[in-house]
Amino acid sequence: MLFSLILGFLFVAQTNSLSSVSDNKPQPTGPDGQTTTCRCKTDDTQSDILRQLLNQETLIRMTLDKKVSDLANEMAEMKNYVKISNKQFQDAKWEIEANNNQLQDTKRKTETNNNQLKEAEREIETNKQQLKVARAEIVSLRNEVLLVKDQNRKSKADELKFQEKMNVRFVTTEENIAQVVNTQEQFKTNLNERFETFQINTSYNIVDIQTKMDVLSVSLLDLKNQTKKMNTSLPDVIDKKITDVSAYWNTSLTELNHRFVYNLSKMDNDHVDKIAQLSDGINNTLNTIKAEVDQTQKAQLEMSSVVSSAVSSLEVIRQSVYLFHKEDYVDCSIILRLNPDMKGQDGVYTIYPDKVRNKTVYCDMTTEGGGWTVIQNRIDGSTDFYRTWKEYKEGFGNSSHNYWIGNDVIHQLTKDKNHVLRVELQKFSGEKGYAEYSTFIVGDEQNKYKLTVAGYKGNIDGINNTLNTIKTEVDQTQKVQLELSSVVSSAVSSLEVIRQSVYLFHKEDYVDCSIILRENPYTKGQDGVYTIYSDKNRYKTVYCDMTTEGGGWTVIQNRIDGSTDFYRTWKEYKEGFGNSSHNYWIGNDVIHQLTKDKTQVLRVELQRFSGEKGYAEYSTFIVDDEQSKYKLTVAGYKGNINSN
Repeated sequence: MLFSLILGFLFVAQTNSLSSVSDNKPQPTGPDGQTTTCRCKTDDTQSDILRQLLNQETLIRMTLDKKVSDLANEMAEMKNYVKISNKQFQDAKWEIEANNNQLQDTKRKTETNNNQLKEAEREIETNKQQLKVARAEIVSLRNEVLLVKDQNRKSKADELKFQEKMNVRFVTTEENIAQVVNTQEQFKTNLNERFETFQINTSYNIVDIQTKMDVLSVSLLDLKNQTKKMNTSLPDVIDKKITDVSAYWNTSLTELNHRFVYNLSKMDNDHVDKIAQLSDGINNTLNTIKAEVDQTQKAQLEMSSVVSSAVSSLEVIRQSVYLFHKEDYVDCSIILRLNPDMKGQDGVYTIYPDKVRNKTVYCDMTTEGGGWTVIQNRIDGSTDFYRTWKEYKEGFGNSSHNYWIGNDVIHQLTKDKNHVLRVELQKFSGEKGYAEYSTFIVGDEQNKYKLTVAGYKGNIDGINNTLNTIKTEVDQTQKVQLELSSVVSSAVSSLEVIRQSVYLFHKEDYVDCSIILRENPYTKGQDGVYTIYSDKNRYKTVYCDMTTEGGGWTVIQNRIDGSTDFYRTWKEYKEGFGNSSHNYWIGNDVIHQLTKDKTQVLRVELQRFSGEKGYAEYSTFIVDDEQSKYKLTVAGYKGNINSN
């Protein structure tokens, strides 16, 4: 019966330090298993206190980030709303001016044509309809603002996920941390002094840090209250102003229409004055709203500056504390113990199994309290696990998918402490089972990574016998491999010497990929990076397509995605840039060397985002030298892409 296999182990040490897992006690796995873990505990009161401080700092930073994001969104919405309102009021002003001109024309024409009265009445009705349309547009704009707010709320979850990814990146990018520390040189000096003092007098530093954190917490609480007040008051103020202006505008227009009908026969300059007064009132109201918005924006900018400064300071403290402890991250359980906020955040982390070299591993921070270090994960069949001794020694695969952590790492993690090995199996039908061993030891390479397990418990029948059978077969296989390895090694060495001799004899003839394929027919169908000598002197690594139309195509440009910038300088296009196995440009000089003396065919292949493909071929393809500005000559088109 087919199973997918997950291996894991748990470090357990007798200490008095705080932990979410009991000492020497194997832990079961949740329904989303397929992981294994290492857990180790040490007695370090100082680390516990710093852990608590880091927990508080993380919560404060996340709250600040959320509030700053909300403020920025509200400011953008408010600016957009005011801009739209200004446009509406300006349109109304223009309409009033147009009505004024129409009134003057109507006054001159009333004496000779009473039909102008009916036309004026129709214009009034049109204005009323426009007013209704304007009101409907205002309602629509408000609904759009509410929709944008709702979308912003939904995007907060994505922002939190992004922050989680950034936290993982903080763990794995020491270079970025160094840049941050260099930009804060004065703060780094003060921080180093604090840590030196911390090592001499722990209690003094703890009190000092706690006091500063309390002050910062009070300041942040004040900022939070101010932000809350602004978030509560600003929308109401803006809505009230807009409502008042709209009501004033509607009332004035209604009054204007009544007076127009009543006094149409005796229009005079007083009516024009009324319109001017109405326009002035609208302008004054708009100026008042603009002034209030400007004051609000200024206050929010000042608040954003304070919040940004506080967040930067907290982030530097967090990074510095992490640097102080990073070599203690022997496994995932210690990462979780020193960073409780990581609980539930499964993903790729960096550990230091020998406290010197780093290793990226997958940590299960959820199952049975979290802190599990996954030593093997086989999710699907996309990764080949039939590997060499060296690959199993060093590890292989992708830590976030199918991978083996490496025998040397497992030996480092298990050589000095008691361990628990947990094996989880899952049928293709979805049925799951597990087995745990309270003793788990892996020897070093000299001892052929000898496996020792004992103390079985679980719900998988026959796994003990299966494991013993596997161990016996492995021992027998190792003996046979040792006997064969010397013979195979000698044969491989001889073949490699012959292959290198043949290659060195022919290498200057490998002008392009077509010659490589002609001289080495076994490379047919083996697309990949090869070395050519376009001028029979200097070499160039290029990507060869050994499959399409018989193979032997030298790829001069490859654009798989948008991760590489193709807006480059003349020199970069001359010499080439990018990664030959991904996005790259081979270089204008190389193309000139390839096309100057030999007839070449240019093939262009395009693919839309929908998956639809097309191609164009040119039987003549020449690129001149730099002196001729790399002049391009193509002719003899065929294909299914427009030749233009």
